[in-house]
Amino acid sequence: MFGTLDFVANSDWVTILPGTMMVSDIERRSLTINPLADPPLALDLVLIEPSRRPLSPAAEAFLEILRAEAVRLDECWTRSVT
Repeated sequence: MFGTLDFVANSDWVTILPGTMMVSDIERRSLTINPLADPPLALDLVLIEPSRRPLSPAAEAFLEILRAEAVRLDECWTRSVT
């Protein structure tokens, strides 16, 4: 991906990348970022776990961190678009 970003930064080419990958560049302004807003895009994440055993406390903690980070990244894009 770093090669793609370098190529885009030094050429007239563009690319479509996941928003989670570009959120740190919103403030830097080293690249022009145009979120695709219409039509809205959605991503469904699915958790698959063993039915015979519950998730470990470490896995539960990881899922909570992942959920909180997803919400934080979504809020970054919401602020940048409005």
